[in-house]
Amino acid sequence: MGLETLFAPERVAVVGATERDGSVGRAVMENLLSEFAGETVPVNPNTDAVLGLETVPDLTRTGDVDLAVVVVPPSVAIDVVRQAGEEGIENVVVITAGFGETGSEGAARERELREVAERYDLNLVGPNSLGVIATGVGMNATFGPDMALDGDISFMSQSGAFITAVLDWANDRGIGFRDVVSLGNKAVLDERDFVRAWGDDPDTDVVLGYLEGIGEGRAFIDAAREVTQDTPIVLVKSGRTEAGAHAAASHTGTIAGSEAAYEAGLDQAGVLRAENVQELFDSAEALAGQPLPESDDVAVVTNAGGPGVMATDAVGDAGLSLASFSQATLDQLGEELPETANIYNPVDVIGDADVDRFAAAIDTALSDPTVGAACIVSCPVAVLTFEELAAVIVEKQAEHGKPVAVCFMGGDSAREAQETLNAAGIPAYFDPARAIRSLDALREFRDSSTREYDPAAEYDDVDPDAVREILQEAAGRGETRIGVEAMDLLSAYGIPVPDGAVVDSPDDAREVAESIDGDVVMKVVSPDILHKSDIGASASASRTTRWPRRTTTWSSAHGPTSLTPTSSACRSRSCWTSTPASRLSSASTATRSSVPSYCSVSGASSSKCWRTPPFASRRSRSERRAR
Repeated sequence: MGLETLFAPERVAVVGATERDGSVGRAVMENLLSEFAGETVPVNPNTDAVLGLETVPDLTRTGDVDLAVVVVPPSVAIDVVRQAGEEGIENVVVITAGFGETGSEGAARERELREVAERYDLNLVGPNSLGVIATGVGMNATFGPDMALDGDISFMSQSGAFITAVLDWANDRGIGFRDVVSLGNKAVLDERDFVRAWGDDPDTDVVLGYLEGIGEGRAFIDAAREVTQDTPIVLVKSGRTEAGAHAAASHTGTIAGSEAAYEAGLDQAGVLRAENVQELFDSAEALAGQPLPESDDVAVVTNAGGPGVMATDAVGDAGLSLASFSQATLDQLGEELPETANIYNPVDVIGDADVDRFAAAIDTALSDPTVGAACIVSCPVAVLTFEELAAVIVEKQAEHGKPVAVCFMGGDSAREAQETLNAAGIPAYFDPARAIRSLDALREFRDSSTREYDPAAEYDDVDPDAVREILQEAAGRGETRIGVEAMDLLSAYGIPVPDGAVVDSPDDAREVAESIDGDVVMKVVSPDILHKSDIGASASASRTTRWPRRTTTWSSAHGPTSLTPTSSACRSRSCWTSTPASRLSSASTATRSSVPSYCSVSGASSSKCWRTPPFASRRSRSERRAR
């Protein structure tokens, strides 16, 4: 089922509509009645009218409705959603909280809500959602204080508070939106659904998002990669730190997941990642209003040397390059500018430049065939107004068709000029670095949209029995994480891993090491020791090392360390394992120069000492099962 009627409904029912001051039901009604082009139907069995509209007792009496907004207590919400499904209503927004974000009871309630929605094939947003905004039909089905301005950015967020803050900020800066969705707990509809819908929407130029987690990573990558061939997606992903991940879990019940996995997955999907809100919207303004650059070479034109240098530094920090002008360009600039000006990039027209001199320099720089984009930087001067310069920039950008970002280093004196630039789709900032960063977003999207992606690797040789056995053994020991046996787990999925062996005496370790054609590394294997290097429980040795029979002393990051049968790391026994660097697979992310080999010194302490080696080759496991 598509989402067309979610964002363009003709009739909206508000279940829980009320006139009570300060209530969510009243806020949603007032917002809908403010600008919505369609009909609003209040649903409340306990009153005859809400805000001048006659109420109906339940959804069986509303007639044909495209969208139901649910603002009743969680104990009642599921029955309301079930009734919506029975009445053939396609879209439901559950604003009600008290589901998966509140604990086990709420999680069970959310599972039931999901089952009901799936049974009736409902497009369900939420629960725990602020609501939905669609400026195309003037619909504000939220309890937030502001309606979005009309625009071409579609925005989704797992945080409703984030949406209210962004709308207040964006309205002040004249930034408009096409659609805005508060995802809430994502019981049914999630980021994949909205990415697809907005990718098909000709009126959405950029998709923005604030996410705390992505539930179906592979499916999201596939959906986003298809969309980013034409429509840029820029995300802020929170929960990057351990503390942030815990906060996300308590906020929307989201498991934040591995930061490294998200970084890799978003890159595969062609999604641009912003570190903060400012960067998110700086990127959006450029992507929504400017063409993509044909090259990474940037021209900087300024009337102030210091800010010009700042812009040049920002070019170096980004994935861009400072353009090297052709001789023809240099000659032309030499004729147009006074001798005190700098004709080389960054071009400094100096502080007494009027609008004509600035215009000539901008025109010449944009005419250079090596220039892919331009950054125009200006400070307030008596001989030039920002409004005059803004008009010239709009004219020259349209004439040359190359992306331009602007830095007007002024306050109130620059406000009208910035509005002129924004109306033409040209981003304007106070900070030169932000202007350059917006150009870099164009470069990033150009590269990601034209990149050829390798298909996901498929492994046919998967041994599910071996995987099950490894996990069951770990669970039987009461462990919630696995150690070196993870190598067997990866191998069971057909993922190349270094060879390895676990041994339980120095003599066996010496025998294994001497059979290796290459350098070796050893590590203690113990459920009690997470960071081996902290106690000197890892070491490396070259091929020429003489292997002792009882005591081995290595030079480690913490100085000489003795690992013996009586050491604190291996009090009950000493266990050693080794693997040659030559056996590292070429598919491994490690390089032979940085990781000479993979070896472990295996041991355990106290009552957690393992009865059998936790790490063995797949062959030995198969043989053991056969026996």
